[in-house]
Amino acid sequence: MSPSRLSKHLPVANKRLGAAAFWLSVLELLVLCSAAVADDEEKLAVSGPPYLAISSTTVPNASFESPQSRSEIETAEFRVSAGFYRFGDESANIDIGLDYQYTRYQYDGINGRNRDLHWLQLPVGFATPAGLWQISGFVAPGVFTSSNVFQDLFDEGSSDDFSVNGRLEALSPLKSSMHWLAGVAYDRSFGEPNVYPVAGVVYRPSENLRFRIAFPDSEFRYRASQRQSWTARVFPAGSEWHVVSDELATDFDYSAEAWRAQVWWSYGMRPKLFLDLSLGYEFGRHFDFIDDTGTRIDTDVEDQFFFAFGLRFGRAPILYGQQLNP
Repeated sequence: MSPSRLSKHLPVANKRLGAAAFWLSVLELLVLCSAAVADDEEKLAVSGPPYLAISSTTVPNASFESPQSRSEIETAEFRVSAGFYRFGDESANIDIGLDYQYTRYQYDGINGRNRDLHWLQLPVGFATPAGLWQISGFVAPGVFTSSNVFQDLFDEGSSDDFSVNGRLEALSPLKSSMHWLAGVAYDRSFGEPNVYPVAGVVYRPSENLRFRIAFPDSEFRYRASQRQSWTARVFPAGSEWHVVSDELATDFDYSAEAWRAQVWWSYGMRPKLFLDLSLGYEFGRHFDFIDDTGTRIDTDVEDQFFFAFGLRFGRAPILYGQQLNP
């Protein structure tokens, strides 16, 4: 790299190193918060604070049509989720937590720089019995924005960067092992803020086996042994961020639409520590954004296999997609 190109990239590198140091400090804090998790192995089968989970996902290069030529996009995601405290018990409770994801879209063949996008949410989860029904859900105020705003959020942020996501689900027994599921959600899973219904059936024939057949996310879980379990899930994996473009001196919404079919193998290395290895397939992909020349790119992207891994401390749920876990 020439000295002129190196000097051009140094400010960006310094900013990224500063952001990395900040999030390493956050991660250290979350690890300390999760250290108080109880050693009761039975309780580890049930999600709930305190916990800490991290995950990393890579979707390799995939082609799409752009005004310049046939181009490519690669996706990298890093996510941290923590549950700090639970008020109440397993049947009626309020959970306080934090959820952060950094998403990097790296392009080849377009007139635009790579996009570094962030979300930070502060979810408040809840669950309570209501007769035969079990009501659960969350409310999650947060920010969805580009790096140049996120690094100086209090000075650069606006109402366009903030949103409140939420979900409400009701579970009612059909039989001892089967339940109706109905609810409503508001989030960006389909590539823009949307209200949509949640409906389906949950079937649990044994303590080690569970099926969730529902719209928009279905799941299969099987605990093969005390240490090993398998999870499979199909779900919408889109999102939308508010981007402020320094090159164009304007702003726009960056939209990503996709579905994912994903399988995890989880291994309990210790009573409080779990490893998740995952293979998935992302399909139905569509991106809508503006490049650095002001040209709108509204295009389908080819389907692609991807890889993910994660670590969970305590009673943390598996992290998936670009949304909070129902």
